[in-house]
Amino acid sequence: MTTFTTFLAPDIEYGGGANAIKKAVGALTGVSGVDVNVDGKQVRVTYDASTASPETLAATLDRAGFPATLTTDSDMDTGTSGQAGSPCSCCTSA
Repeated sequence: MTTFTTFLAPDIEYGGGANAIKKAVGALTGVSGVDVNVDGKQVRVTYDASTASPETLAATLDRAGFPATLTTDSDMDTGTSGQAGSPCSCCTSA
């Protein structure tokens, strides 16, 4: 089952960090998308829950130098629409 998880990663400070995160997390089996919002310090990962887990994703972020905590939907930057199914700003920023 494809799902997504959003993390807060306060050490993201520049686009190079976003690229490092995309490379590290994107290499994991089951990950189909990695969106990074540098300004919001957020990482949203789309993945197959049968082959990846939030714990594995968080450990990979930590190893890449970006310790992260799992967020709840209320923590997420939902952009201007805030509608279910609409991309948040973390998914539209590079």
